[in-house]
Amino acid sequence: MKKPISDSTFFDKKVFPTLLFSFLTFIVVAVQLASEENGPSTVGLITTVCAFAMAFFGYVVMQELYVELIDEVYDEGDSLLFKNSGKEVRVCLRDIHSISSETTSTSTRRKVTLLLSQQTDLGSKLTFYVRDNLLPSGQKVVVDIDELHNRIEQARE
Repeated sequence: MKKPISDSTFFDKKVFPTLLFSFLTFIVVAVQLASEENGPSTVGLITTVCAFAMAFFGYVVMQELYVELIDEVYDEGDSLLFKNSGKEVRVCLRDIHSISSETTSTSTRRKVTLLLSQQTDLGSKLTFYVRDNLLPSGQKVVVDIDELHNRIEQARE
């Protein structure tokens, strides 16, 4: 039976960037339309430059935080199933070289990184978030990182 380990990153990777860049585009267009009626203005120029700076900064931050994240992760007992951008990769626990986790700034989720002993279609370093509460589907996250680490050690023996 598949047990979800990681909730979907759909909001983080798709919805939030779309909303952010749409909002910034709206601001730029609105300022430019208002400027056309009254002629070029310093405020319009400053607002446009700030919007582009925010878009650039947002893009850089999102690349750092979300691009490497796996969309979904499921625990299948002796293996983990990773789903990302339409690709599925099943990794046996014995093929995981190391596991590390760190708490994020929101403290409701942890960033987990697995280093694999061999290359997969998704790479040899797989990173995902684990929430410390309920998934959006209402299912409880049932994985404990220490318990997963122990299972990996047992599988390698």
